[in-house]
Amino acid sequence: MPVVIIFIWAGINKNHGSLDVTGDLFAFIRGLCGFTMGAWLRNVVLSSALKKWLDNDAALLSVFLASLYLMHISKEGSHNVYVVLVFSLLVFIAAQQSERQTPVFKLMDNRVTRFMGDISYSVYLWHAVLLLAGVEMLNLITPEALASWFLQTSWLAAISGMTAFMAVTIFISALSYYGLERPAMRYLRKKYQAQQFVVSNVS
Repeated sequence: MPVVIIFIWAGINKNHGSLDVTGDLFAFIRGLCGFTMGAWLRNVVLSSALKKWLDNDAALLSVFLASLYLMHISKEGSHNVYVVLVFSLLVFIAAQQSERQTPVFKLMDNRVTRFMGDISYSVYLWHAVLLLAGVEMLNLITPEALASWFLQTSWLAAISGMTAFMAVTIFISALSYYGLERPAMRYLRKKYQAQQFVVSNVS
């Protein structure tokens, strides 16, 4: 299964020059491949020996640094495919870790990273909405300021803009997670457990 997915990713990347396809059948296929790869990785069962090879700081730090390296090199050829594969490997290796009090593990697993992990799906859903809606609102309210913003080249302005956008996105995502996502998960979990209880009693 993963070999087929990799070939599909490589084909999309070759035809479009990137995996950043969002508006046609290839976008659906790309999304389906990502979901399928995640589902496959979720069900992989490792032997105790292989798990021991992955459950350590060296493996975790190596794949983390590899992902950072790929994010800072020129995006040519099959770069996008390598990024997706290394990020998949990062998630898989991270899932094999056991709790320990080491600097590398604490860098990856702490209150901040857990919070960001909790709201990550909300961030994914909201960031594009906030960006597109924000740009449209600014274009209606103050088009001159928006036009001048797109022309600016100041590092300070860029960093300030990114920081403000990230703060708003995290704030809205946290509200969405705690006010909508978690209550919905609790409701669905209780409903599923109630159905399972009824089925077990009937059988």
